[in-house]
Amino acid sequence: MPNIATNAILNTNRELYNRECYRKMVDTFNEKCFNLSKMIGKVLSNNWTAIALNISAVNLTANLN
Repeated sequence: MPNIATNAILNTNRELYNRECYRKMVDTFNEKCFNLSKMIGKVLSNNWTAIALNISAVNLTANLN
């Protein structure tokens, strides 16, 4: 069960004062651990491919009937 301090950290919007440090941390995390931008791009690309395939299948089925 989170305490009051944890709850405040998780649920309060705070001003980002050290943007340069934050940017370095994000860039390092992307390079070394997990690139969220690439993952989002892949997910969106896969979703659009699936949508296009579904539309093609629907059109093919409609043309067969």
